[in-house]
Amino acid sequence: MGEHVLPGDPPLTVALRRSDRARRITLRVSHRDGRVTLTLPRRTPEREGLAFLRDREAWVRGHLDRVAPSREVRLGGSLPYLGREIALRPAAVRGPRLDGDTLLMPDDAVRAPARAMAFLRPAPATRFRQRWTGMPPCWAAPWGG
Repeated sequence: MGEHVLPGDPPLTVALRRSDRARRITLRVSHRDGRVTLTLPRRTPEREGLAFLRDREAWVRGHLDRVAPSREVRLGGSLPYLGREIALRPAAVRGPRLDGDTLLMPDDAVRAPARAMAFLRPAPATRFRQRWTGMPPCWAAPWGG
């Protein structure tokens, strides 16, 4: 349907959507990237949706204040990893390798973001496995009867 920009400091860009399934106007703020979406039922006039948005502008801005800012992934920078910051450093390695609080990476600035993300992707499963190994053996019993 398009976008609407709410004036202010800073101006807010809001994606406008129409939905056949929607029964009411909804306003969502993504906690991942701060994207704001206003969804309108098919027969609701756009002016009614924009009035709804203006009435809730303070709510939207409050939620956007809580969204973590995005970070640039680059060699020489840092990233959060399992509750701590790790530095991204170029090194003579074939693939990413963790050395203490440093992620050693091949010296290729173009592919560094993709390589870092590929390294970070299994981190939640690793953390779960580390916690699970400390559980009592009875918790590892098979499911079912």
